[in-house]
Amino acid sequence: MLNEKMWEAFSTIESTLIHLLPAEYQMFMFGGKIKLRDIIVQIFFDCCEYAYHHKSEKTSLRRHRKQFDEEILGGDAMKGRLQRAAADMNAKNVTLSHYVKEHYDFEIKTPAYEQDQSVNRNKKPYIIDNAELLELLQLDEISLLKVILDRKFLSPKFYNDDFRVCADEYDRVVQKLLVGRKENNEKMVLNTFTVFTLEWQYYIDFMYKITSAMEKNSIREIPDLWDRLTAFCYQPTINPALKHYREWAFLKEITVTSRAVLIRNKFVDDVATMEPGQEYEIIQASYLEALYLIVYFRTMLIYKGKSLQEWFCKETDLEDWASVCAFYDISQEYVPDKIWSNKKIRYAKTAYKDMTFDYKLHNGKI
Repeated sequence: MLNEKMWEAFSTIESTLIHLLPAEYQMFMFGGKIKLRDIIVQIFFDCCEYAYHHKSEKTSLRRHRKQFDEEILGGDAMKGRLQRAAADMNAKNVTLSHYVKEHYDFEIKTPAYEQDQSVNRNKKPYIIDNAELLELLQLDEISLLKVILDRKFLSPKFYNDDFRVCADEYDRVVQKLLVGRKENNEKMVLNTFTVFTLEWQYYIDFMYKITSAMEKNSIREIPDLWDRLTAFCYQPTINPALKHYREWAFLKEITVTSRAVLIRNKFVDDVATMEPGQEYEIIQASYLEALYLIVYFRTMLIYKGKSLQEWFCKETDLEDWASVCAFYDISQEYVPDKIWSNKKIRYAKTAYKDMTFDYKLHNGKI
């Protein structure tokens, strides 16, 4: 449950949006799978993540290692692996940013992990906050992430049993993160952010649900696979339906990078089983519209004289963020005890082949 401060803010924002948005538009958006509160919950979660990264101290891996109370950062070997993981992600980030700018005229954040530019040496240390450290630890620990990023499991020499071993390892790590959230406020926040980021960037549980629905309904191929997965898993550019109302005609087209994973979870069967046509297009459009509302109102809503995002930065703390993260309940997205049949793995390979970026193909090319 949200604490008193967060509940007051939540209720005020809900009332504001009810009065701001046209009644007919609300019937279209919130008369089906998506509810207004789903939008606000995601806005609050995104604002917590934004505030955390803006208020948290960034420090070097060396200092993190001295402050860490577990053995996991105790050795030079681990520090070296994390440095290599950060360097690899930064290199991939540069390649991807060049490609996206060239083909879509869209800027993405680069580098993925900052380096201390004040240090006068070639290999500048990475400076990261605790959430970024936890992300790097998952990149080191979860082999499935590297398998997907490097497109390794598309190789005919990467067998289904190899995939199952990696997938089981992923599940063990995610389950540990989910259970660990209950220990204290910091772990509630950091672990929730990490599980969200894993599902947003790699959509493994969403993919499992999609392939399970395909297997259950004897569907061998999803129509318009690229378009559907781009809408629900990647970076769609959205021109909102809201702008067709005169008082909202000023709204601009935007490209959205983050995912509302709990809202996305409501659309699994639609993505996997619906035939192409107007009915499916309306359903997909409602999800994209929700993403637009989340991104737009996160920065444009005013609460107590500040933008909502700024208010979170200046007026909330770890206890408030933990309240929101507990309310968000990322565990709804996770599927325990997955059974990856040969069919599901085959379907997943087809989807990831279309959706994962081929860094080797585009390395060094702008």
